[in-house]
Amino acid sequence: MKRHSVMVAEDNPADLESILDLIATRADLELCGTATDGGEAMALLRKRSYELAFLDVDMPVFSGLDVLGLSGKRAPSQVIVTTAYPDFAVSAFDHHVLDFLVKPYKAKRFNHAVERFLVRAAEATTASAAALASDESAKMEAKAAAETSEEESRSEDRLGADKDFLRFSGRGYNKIIPIRDIIYVASNGRRSDLHCLDGDTVVNKLFGEILTLLPSSFLQIHRQYTVNLAFLDSLVGDFTGAHTVRLLDADETELPAGRTFLQGLRYYLSSR
Repeated sequence: MKRHSVMVAEDNPADLESILDLIATRADLELCGTATDGGEAMALLRKRSYELAFLDVDMPVFSGLDVLGLSGKRAPSQVIVTTAYPDFAVSAFDHHVLDFLVKPYKAKRFNHAVERFLVRAAEATTASAAALASDESAKMEAKAAAETSEEESRSEDRLGADKDFLRFSGRGYNKIIPIRDIIYVASNGRRSDLHCLDGDTVVNKLFGEILTLLPSSFLQIHRQYTVNLAFLDSLVGDFTGAHTVRLLDADETELPAGRTFLQGLRYYLSSR
């Protein structure tokens, strides 16, 4: 199993111990550096490269976002920001971070973020190999061959992704969906509904599995819905306290917003 190099920058001793304990539970992560302020984080980045960094947004000397802005070509391949203040997470996405974790850390949320990193790392490896192909057709064939196992599943779709596409393959078919054309994704039991510009697609994959492959341009608004931010129009509440998300699509779709996702929605809408 490949182990990915990790650094952590965190000034709070209790939070540092907590995230180090979580990293220790992952056989696919290798802790290679720790820092307790932004200055130490910059020093770590000058010494070597890291595949993944957990950066605290609020640190002495330099904030985690300052570290990202100042590190330039020395920046880690992928960054997960950590914070006790969820409102900082919105500005972090301007720096193209992979994900964010809110303190105190929860193992389930931590592992979800790491799985997103592993998908991105696999995409980068695949993209490097595909660059050697002579044309776009050869690249797609090489990627399909690499992801095709000897025994095909009869009951569920196989799921793949690269930077711009999701690909679903099963018995006798192969469907490629441009990520930018996905308006929103809805959970449908053990399946998921992808609502796209050119129509809807039902795939035999759990909602959570698809979430791990979607980029940061998607925002989960409900335990059963995630939306493409390019189509997000507004958040509307009514006298009962219920909230609805309105989308900028041909159907003028309205989706329910879960209470636990309202804060993230409001921060995004107020900052764009």
